[in-house]
Amino acid sequence: MTRARHALLLVPMLLLVPAAPSAIAKAKPKARKAPAAHVAAIAPACTDYYDYANAAWLRANPAPESGSISALGNLRAKAREDERTLLDSLAHGATDDAGRTLGTLWSEGMNTTAVDAAGVTPLQSTFARIATIRKNKDLPAAIADLHAAGIPVLFRVAADSDAKDPDLRIAYLSQGGLGLPDPAFYTRTDAETRDVLGRYRAYVQTILQLTGTPADQVSVQSGWVLSMEMQLAQHSQSLAQQRDPTGVYRPTALTDLQKAYPHFELAKFLKAQGVKDAPVSLLQTDFFDAADGMLANTPVEQWQAYLRFHVASAMAPYLSTPLRDAHFQMYDHLLAGMAQPTDRAQQVQYAIDHALAPEMGHAFAQRYLTPATKQAATALADAMRDAMKKAIAGNPWMDDATRTAAQAKLDKLRIEIGEPAQIPTVAGLKFGQGYGADMLAVAAWRHRQEMATIGQRSADRPWTVPAQVPDISYSLLGNRLIVTAAILRAPVFDDSMNAARRFGALGTLIGHQLHNAIAGKGRSVDASGQLRDWWSPQITTAFDQRTSPIVAQYDAYAVDAVTHVDGSRTREENLADLGGLELALQAFAASQPAGKAATTAEDRDFFDAYASLWARSTAPSDAASWAASSPQAPAKYRVNGVLANVAEFAKTHTCKAGEPMAIKAGVTIWH
Repeated sequence: MTRARHALLLVPMLLLVPAAPSAIAKAKPKARKAPAAHVAAIAPACTDYYDYANAAWLRANPAPESGSISALGNLRAKAREDERTLLDSLAHGATDDAGRTLGTLWSEGMNTTAVDAAGVTPLQSTFARIATIRKNKDLPAAIADLHAAGIPVLFRVAADSDAKDPDLRIAYLSQGGLGLPDPAFYTRTDAETRDVLGRYRAYVQTILQLTGTPADQVSVQSGWVLSMEMQLAQHSQSLAQQRDPTGVYRPTALTDLQKAYPHFELAKFLKAQGVKDAPVSLLQTDFFDAADGMLANTPVEQWQAYLRFHVASAMAPYLSTPLRDAHFQMYDHLLAGMAQPTDRAQQVQYAIDHALAPEMGHAFAQRYLTPATKQAATALADAMRDAMKKAIAGNPWMDDATRTAAQAKLDKLRIEIGEPAQIPTVAGLKFGQGYGADMLAVAAWRHRQEMATIGQRSADRPWTVPAQVPDISYSLLGNRLIVTAAILRAPVFDDSMNAARRFGALGTLIGHQLHNAIAGKGRSVDASGQLRDWWSPQITTAFDQRTSPIVAQYDAYAVDAVTHVDGSRTREENLADLGGLELALQAFAASQPAGKAATTAEDRDFFDAYASLWARSTAPSDAASWAASSPQAPAKYRVNGVLANVAEFAKTHTCKAGEPMAIKAGVTIWH
C-alpha cells in the first residue's frame, strides 16, 4: 500500500486584467498608517512578457514567506473539490456497483468513531498468518500469502510491459523491505541521518506497542527490525541507481532464479499470486542474494517481528487515531515536512484515489466531462498530431529514414482523452466490513487484478495518472498520449474559449508531449515498441547543433543576484516547451478558414493563454534552491525563454530585434 502523490504537470490560465495606475498622493499619510503595498509597474510586452501577461495574477498573488503559489493550485483544488462533492453524492445514492463501492468507502472512512473502535482488528488475520511461522522453511509461503493479501513485504512484484515486446505483460521483481525511503538512511554516518534513524526506531517501537507486542519485548523487537533492514539496505541500490533505465530490465528464466535464490521459492510465490508461466525480470541481484541468505539464517522470531511491523506500518493510515498519528509524525512530518495532518476528508479522499483510482476516475469523467468537450479536445489533439506530421515532413534537419520512422510512430500514436477506454469493474470485490478491513480487501483485490495480467497480451495498459487528476502525459512504451478528464475544464480548455486560447493552452501542452515522443525520450523506442535509438548519429549531431544556443540563452537568465538558470540541466524541457509551442502555433494557423489568417487579437490571445499557464509566485528564499534542482526552468523563463525565440510573437507585439523578447537569431525546431 505504498503512498504516492501525483505531481500535476499543468496549471490554469488566468485572464489578463488591466492594472489601474497609482493615484498621486496630495497629502502626507496619517501617522501610524501602514504603508501601501508596492505594486510593480507592468513590464512592456517586448521586455518581460511573463510579467506583462500575468500582471493581474501576480499582483493578486504575492509570493509567500516560503514555498510558492501558482495557478497550478487552482486547477488541482477545483478538481479535488469536485471529486469530494461527487463522493458525497455517491455515499447517498449511487446507481452502480462501482459508485456504491466508492460511496461506502467514503462513508466508512469519515466515520472515525467506528475506525477508532476497530483498532487493529482488521489486521488480525494477517497477524495470525505470521504467527503460524514455526521454521525458516515456513517463511516463503507466509511472505507469498502477505503479498496476496495486498501487503508487499521484503520485496516488490509488479506487472508491466516487456521492454522488448511492449504488448506482453511480465513480472518485475525488485528490492524492497525498508521502512525508510532511501537505503542511504541506513548507511550514512552524519548526525542528521543518524537522528532520522533513531527517530525511525522509536516509530518502530510505537507501531509494535500499538499492535500488541508485550511492553518488555518492544525494545528488543524494534532492534531486530532495524538490524534486518540495515542488512537489506547494505545490499540495496541507491535511488540514483534505481533511476538508471539500463538497469530496470533483466529478463531471466524462472528455473535460473530458482537456483540462484532457492529460499524465495519463486515458482510457488508466483503461483500463490495467481501467476502461471510468467516471464520474469528480476532486478537488484545483490539485494536478492542477501535476502535469500536471511530467509535461511535469520531466526524466525525476528522475522515475525519484522513482518508484523511492516504489515501494521503499511496499514496505519487506515486504522485508529494513534496509529495514524504515529505514521504521520514519521513520514509526513519528519520526512516530508508537513506541519500538521490534512483534514480527515482529504485523508480519506487520498486513500480512495490510491486504492480505487480507475473507478474514481470513471465516476469523475462521467460526472464532469461532457461528450462535447471530449470531442472538441480530441479534435484539437488530432490537429496537433497533423501539425507534427507536417512539421516532420518539411523540416530541414531530418533525413528521409528518420522522417519515415518518425511518421510511423505518429501513425501508431494512440490519443486517449478523458478516461481509459475500458470501463473499470468491481466484480469480485467483497466489501462492507469497515474502513480498515475494506482498504485491505481492496489492496488484495487490486493485487489479484494486476497479477492476472502477467503473461497476457493487451494494448490497453492502465493509466499511470487517473482521470480525476489534471494531467497530460506521454507513455513511452505504450506510445500513447493521455489527457485526463480533470484537465479538460476552465481555464485550460472549455467551450467558452476561442480557438486561439485553446491552442495556446491545451495545444502547447500536448505539443510538449508530442515533441518528447519524437525528439525527447521517445527517440529510444521505435514505432514497433522496440528499445532502440532510431536517430542516426548524423541526425543527432544536426539536432544538437541546431538547438545548442538554447543552453547559453537560459544560462544567462538570473534567478537572483547570484543564481542563474542551469541551461544544460533544463535543456530537454526548454526544447520541449519551445517545440510544443511551435507545433501549437502551426496547428492554430491551419485551423483557420481557407485563405484567412488569424487576427492580431487572436494571436495575442494565443500567447496570453500560453503565458498564463505558468503563473507562479515563489518565496525568494526558495527560488534559488528550486532553480538549482528542477529539470524545468523557473516559470518566468518557461514563458520568456520560449517566446523570445518565436518570430510570430515578435511580429504580433511589434518587438524589435535585439529586445529581450526578440532574439536576433532564435532557435527553431519544427519551423
